[in-house]
Amino acid sequence: MVVLALIIIALAALFAVGVIVGSGDAATLDVFVADIETTVTGVFLAGLVTGLVLLIATVLLLTATRRARERRREAKALRERAATSSAVSEERDQLAADKEHLERELRDRQQLEAERSELRRELDEREATGITRPAPREGTADRPADAGGRTDGDTAAPGPDQPTRT
Repeated sequence: MVVLALIIIALAALFAVGVIVGSGDAATLDVFVADIETTVTGVFLAGLVTGLVLLIATVLLLTATRRARERRREAKALRERAATSSAVSEERDQLAADKEHLERELRDRQQLEAERSELRRELDEREATGITRPAPREGTADRPADAGGRTDGDTAAPGPDQPTRT
């Protein structure tokens, strides 16, 4: 492929040199409304320059198109990465919130288990000593207290912080 390209370039260069050296005939060019007097060599060189300008413009256009396509791909990849990063960040935040919630639940359960264990220990101690039911406290559902702090059927004298009835 490279050899073929070099052969074509050499033939084109030989042809250009032959036209420039061998041709001195006069020629008239009609460009829009103007007539330009030149030689065949001038016409050839004008065509050569026009072709080179066209070639350079084509290369520039293809290069710009390729760069624009690469920039679009890069921008798309960055948008996808940002979306993925955002989704990962949201998921990480949600997982952190779930972890905190589960840790709170675990602490609550451990505290309840400790309280349950303490109550079982107290119950075992009471059963061992023969007490099966704790004495009702003042103001509980078993024995509601009246305004003086006494329970139903309580005829004892009021305590030191309770008012005396007369």
